[in-house]
Amino acid sequence: IKRGICDNIPSINSKINPCLTVMLFVDVSNSGKIFSSVKVVADYALSKSQNQASRAYTPTSAVYYYISEMPSGMEMNKIDVRKNLDSHFHSDSWVCHREIVRQEGRRRDQEGWFESPYMSRVHLAFNWSHIPDYLTFDEHYKLAIYVRPSRCNKLECTSTGRRISEVENIPCLQPLGLPSWFIDSNTMRNNILNLTLLSLDDARFRVEVHIINGLALPYAEYFKETMTIFIDYPQRAKYLDNQSGKRIMSPLLNHEEKSINMVHMFGIRYDQGHSTLTRPPMNLP
Repeated sequence: IKRGICDNIPSINSKINPCLTVMLFVDVSNSGKIFSSVKVVADYALSKSQNQASRAYTPTSAVYYYISEMPSGMEMNKIDVRKNLDSHFHSDSWVCHREIVRQEGRRRDQEGWFESPYMSRVHLAFNWSHIPDYLTFDEHYKLAIYVRPSRCNKLECTSTGRRISEVENIPCLQPLGLPSWFIDSNTMRNNILNLTLLSLDDARFRVEVHIINGLALPYAEYFKETMTIFIDYPQRAKYLDNQSGKRIMSPLLNHEEKSINMVHMFGIRYDQGHSTLTRPPMNLP
């Protein structure tokens, strides 16, 4: 500042003094090919669709300001200079500790999602034994399970009730269909209920309980912390210690090329022609 090399033009509580700080720009990468500071456009599905839309990931990075306590070339023995520096340091420290919602804020759309790698089995247990008997499923509350990646057709109507042609949503905005025994009116739901999901490919799922009747809103707290999730993976084929390895997760779920553990399993190829020679397995999807 004294030599005129740096422009001493800070803005109090807004712009950090460039003469007293050093800015460090940091971004991250899993493979060294794609960095978080680069805008990435990824598809929702591998097979193209006429109405398919891609999603763009907003670049994210971190900027750190290092505040030097002893700037070189300045006379620290002068009282007026010391007071000026203390004022700038206080202002700069306040700006550094200020939360940036875009980078550090809570992302509610990313909460509650669980990763389910291919061939993994997800066990969902709902302890609803304390739910009052007079709360009726599909009348007061519903269970919804959303999955990504997914696709489905949606029927829309105009304001006059005229039907519009089907529109394909990618990803699907509707939850999965529940088993017939679960939605049956004779099923007692104030009990411990179990559901099983099988992932044939890398997926991500989210479980929600929807209160669809305003009279049941006071009982919303009853559904909190009532679900237990257990995920297991194929283990029988892993008979050697040297079979452990890594693989890249599906780009439909993770465009940063996240590396996860490789699972091993036994498998057979069953074509349509085999059905004339042998009876299909009872558990064939």
